Amino acid sequence: MNVLFDVDDTLIRILYESERGVLVARGQEPVVPMIDLLGTLYYAGHAIYIASSGGKEYAAQQCRQLGINHLVTVVERFTSIPMDLSFDDAVVNYAEVNCQVRVKEEAFTH
Repeated sequence: MNVLFDVDDTLIRILYESERGVLVARGQEPVVPMIDLLGTLYYAGHAIYIASSGGKEYAAQQCRQLGINHLVTVVERFTSIPMDLSFDDAVVNYAEVNCQVRVKEEAFTH
């Protein structure tokens, strides 16, 4: 099965702070349950693809930082590879089955 994962707010959560009424990115945190799912699917024999609206190099950089680059193939957002399953924080239509990811805020409370 070909499985596509988005990066921002799917594999990593972007942390924002309000600065004079404007949201400014201040960092990021891994979404561990999604990274665990990615690993489980990979070790079950599925092909894992990563794409981001931030571009292919951005996606590759994030995969290196997460330590998953050896498990995945980074592709352009609208790849011609047919996908069976996709995970994204937005409503998308990239695969036969598309799962919208919503992470609970309390999952990141320290």
